[in-house]
Amino acid sequence: MKRASFLLAVLLIGYLLYKGLCFRAIYLAVLEKTCFDALPAMIDALDDKSEPVRGVCIGYFGRRGPQAIRPLVEALNDRSPRRREGAALSLRAVALRHRKSVAELKRELVSALARAIHDENPTVRVSAAIALWHVDRPSKEALSVLIASCKEHNREARYYAFHWLEEIGPDAKEAVPALIEELNDTDELVRLWAGNTLREIDPQTASTLGVP
Repeated sequence: MKRASFLLAVLLIGYLLYKGLCFRAIYLAVLEKTCFDALPAMIDALDDKSEPVRGVCIGYFGRRGPQAIRPLVEALNDRSPRRREGAALSLRAVALRHRKSVAELKRELVSALARAIHDENPTVRVSAAIALWHVDRPSKEALSVLIASCKEHNREARYYAFHWLEEIGPDAKEAVPALIEELNDTDELVRLWAGNTLREIDPQTASTLGVP
């Protein structure tokens, strides 16, 4: 126990003195293994500028499951858009791995995520939408947000809208008309995203249209 506490102290000092990407990720990973309750630190790190570091946190919450749900719901109201986005993606991870626990808190989760899909930040909206889909499947509200976000000016949010529709697959057939329209976008990458997503949702239509 003393050895673990010493190691944790060394890592904490290092984290404060040297905030390198790899070190922060290692710090959080070790924290999970050595600390009784790493949850507050993980919530805090959801605001990290590094996507890999936030990914460590999201993976932690997915494993932690039920105990993480209420702190993550609270984080959906955080001032930081990055933390709100991370909280939504973490709730998606929890919903995928702990369906029974999510079902028990479904009303609370649906209420919180239904507000989050109207967030002022487009990446938060998209992240909340996929979380809502997995919590309250099939959610027409979530699907509508993802479809609308395929035209989002924010490139990151637009990419993830396609990505999450692709994850939903054939259950997202309402998105087909929008995806067909996006096949004619002036941006080559958008056309690629739309084609990939269309193949996952409606392969027959994609084949008929000659989507490569």
